Amino acid sequence: MKQNAKNIMMLMLFTGLALIARAAVDVDIVATNGTVKASVSASNNICTLTVKPDNDYYITRYDIVVSKLADASHAATRASGNGPSISNTLTLEGEDPSDLGQERTYTFQLQGDEYSYKVEATFRKKKIETNDVQTNATDGSSSATPQASLELSVSQDNNVQQKEVTVVDETTGEETTKTVNVVEVKLDNLSIPETTTGGGTPQEVAVTIPATITSSDGTTEYAIKEIGAGVLSNISSSVTITEISLPATDDPLKIANDAFKMDDLPPGDSNHKVLTIKSPLELLDDYTLDGCLQENVESGKLKATVTPPNHYWTFSCGVDVIVPDGITVYTCRMESNSQVEIIPIDDSALLVNGVRVIKANNGVLIACTDNSDNNAYDIVAATTNEATGNRPATGDAKSYGAQNMLEPVIERKNYNSDEYFVLKDNEFHSIMNNSSKVPACKAVLKKSNL
Repeated sequence: MKQNAKNIMMLMLFTGLALIARAAVDVDIVATNGTVKASVSASNNICTLTVKPDNDYYITRYDIVVSKLADASHAATRASGNGPSISNTLTLEGEDPSDLGQERTYTFQLQGDEYSYKVEATFRKKKIETNDVQTNATDGSSSATPQASLELSVSQDNNVQQKEVTVVDETTGEETTKTVNVVEVKLDNLSIPETTTGGGTPQEVAVTIPATITSSDGTTEYAIKEIGAGVLSNISSSVTITEISLPATDDPLKIANDAFKMDDLPPGDSNHKVLTIKSPLELLDDYTLDGCLQENVESGKLKATVTPPNHYWTFSCGVDVIVPDGITVYTCRMESNSQVEIIPIDDSALLVNGVRVIKANNGVLIACTDNSDNNAYDIVAATTNEATGNRPATGDAKSYGAQNMLEPVIERKNYNSDEYFVLKDNEFHSIMNNSSKVPACKAVLKKSNL
């Protein structure tokens, strides 16, 4: 019994010596505009980083690079090829908070006693300023169009992603691929400085809001997801904005109710101004129903501009839209396996309050009556639409008769090649691939009405 006890005591002593003999892990931290603290757990070989940005700064897990470094005492062994290889960076585990300015923790796996580590954290400003915004004179002025600027801020409800982008060398034209971080931002302010067209007349300007802005170091892509209230409050009195084009995005932007407020006059005042808003066609129904641009809708100033590639084109939308001048609207039905009958819709079926309107959730065929291609047409949201706060419905309203075999494509989706045709180059063709999605605001022709 005494011998056994002695053996147990020796085991405990040796075990204790083994634990305390391990060298302290060296973690070198490089960070400004925020703090990073490292804590090492010897029991599971994990290093925990506690990261906290300073006020007005943010960081993502992609902005932290962890490298393992050579220990001089093991350099000869590695040089001979007998030691473990050294990778440039280690994988950082952990999720970013939705508010990128909050404190959070990440972890990485220690690689062995022979390594030390370097942590480089790049904290970035929450406020971003850029001149990367397009302006165009709309009054025929010969004066130079003033350079606008945008003020952006990192959204407090963020979902940081990474994506591959192609970069073209301006000198050689060579294309390379690199990974960038995608951070969601809010547009807080649009500024245009003093300008003149002569005679003190304000210059009329159209502004196109970009979908993304790239950081100066090329590592981050700021994706505009929101537009705040009063973004036009810093526009010079020498400039009149006549139109703002919203960017083509996968989802509609979150727009504050007073984002594009032009003045403080009540809606009924004769001097009250309402801005024309141009939406991507695919998002016209979303912005119409959301309610954020309700005054623009009621004033007939929410629109999309379409340049059809051919004489005939299919169309649908999740809201009522005004039929442009120079356009004829048709329904379609199958006469045989190889013939499609197109039937013009009488104006009496289109008129709403004296205006020709294509009603929501209907697939139709449209023709340019002047037989000219590449003309641009404004598709204006009808003033009859009411904001619901909901996404557009996707069903077929069949407002123009049950025999109309065109079905609306309100959202981009797949269709069975055995059941539907699509229009291409003024002719209907079978869908070649079931995995190919038909773009929103088109219509597909059902092969059978049964």
